[in-house]
Amino acid sequence: MLHRTLLRLARIAYGDSSKCFNNDGTPIPIRELHPAERAMIASVDLDDGGKPTRIKFWNKNEALKELMKPLGLYERNNVQRSENLALQ
Repeated sequence: MLHRTLLRLARIAYGDSSKCFNNDGTPIPIRELHPAERAMIASVDLDDGGKPTRIKFWNKNEALKELMKPLGLYERNNVQRSENLALQ
């Protein structure tokens, strides 16, 4: 389960959103996208005919922050904060 979660976050953080579009800028149909590209997509707005008008992607910065936590990259900051809280 942890591996799948980290993989999903890594796909969001490091994915290339340009792979979701054809050379002319039109969106590639969702079913034709690789799972790595589909993982980056948060939502798709469609027109009345069912064609995509807007694709919203998950926030890469938030995904990077979440990836840093299990790697212990916030550990130093967390220790500093708890020391400051103890002084107050």
